Amino acid sequence: MKNAPTQNCSESVPDSRHYTVGAFPARHDTVRAEVLAALLAGARMTAMESVFKQNTTRLSSHVHALQAHYGWYIQRHNVEVYTNDGRFAWVTVYYLHENAIKQALMQNAAAWIESVKTARAKLKSAAQAAKLNAVQREIFRKELRELDSCQIGQWGCQ
Repeated sequence: MKNAPTQNCSESVPDSRHYTVGAFPARHDTVRAEVLAALLAGARMTAMESVFKQNTTRLSSHVHALQAHYGWYIQRHNVEVYTNDGRFAWVTVYYLHENAIKQALMQNAAAWIESVKTARAKLKSAAQAAKLNAVQREIFRKELRELDSCQIGQWGCQ
């Protein structure tokens, strides 16, 4: 057939594919929103990649929430990866079907993705300042602990 529709031969009912667009999370500065934004941008994500890109070790939890609470149909499959010590392991790859991405982009997903990127960048830059503040507080605490209790005038010391 010249114009035969593409189909996945492992599907029992190829005409019932699920490409509906779910709801977008209202808060844009969350890991869940960043995961969805990456999926909408066409990323294929594994749990290890999400540790470095979205700063989460709970990718499967976010995928589950996006499906259960927001109505997204996130596809997945297992792939074999090789480890540095010669073994192999199976990991799950999560992704959105290209038709779901196209439908979402028609519903102004591009603007939502940009707002998520902006909100997450702002949050991450604030995190750097918070880390610096925490380091400074810890240095101050160590200096106080090093002082003898008599030197700071406690317990009636002269």
